[in-house]
Amino acid sequence: MLTNKVLSIGLGAAFAAAFLLSLPKTVEAMSGLKNRQITANHALEEWREAYQALLPVNTVWENTFVSASQIADLVHLYRAFRFDQYGLFVDPDTTMQTSTESVSVNGVEVGVRKLCVGSAGAQVLAVHAPSVGELRVGIKALSERNDISLGQMTMQFDAQTGRPIVNISDACLVVRVDAESGEI
Repeated sequence: MLTNKVLSIGLGAAFAAAFLLSLPKTVEAMSGLKNRQITANHALEEWREAYQALLPVNTVWENTFVSASQIADLVHLYRAFRFDQYGLFVDPDTTMQTSTESVSVNGVEVGVRKLCVGSAGAQVLAVHAPSVGELRVGIKALSERNDISLGQMTMQFDAQTGRPIVNISDACLVVRVDAESGEI
């Protein structure tokens, strides 16, 4: 008859044999898990590097375009153009918003809107300055801004004051539409 000691050794040997037979499959499965984890870690690192590389682009985007949430009314829209900074004068009492449109590239909206203004109910904005030279310099500086879009311009002189006036069609401020700002 088998003793408890021999039975225990036999059972232990059977478990050891079963463990040793399953060991290659376990090692292979663990190796697969390790390789998948390494691949996932590499993918995460690449994503993190790409994300961090885009942070300066995001900063430029935010510094170039004012948020639509900051343009609460016509006064804010008028001030965002900063005409006086360029030596230009626009009558704020006759300035009004003429249109709003989303900007899309290849049929995809890019997260900015154009807010266009005009004077006295017209689609054109009347901009004047004390002299032709100052008007030219001011319009040139205004047109170099990335957040302003200007259409066709015609020049004339005020009959009463003799000051030069430029009528600008489609004078628009481009604003970014953040998720929290919603529609304008």
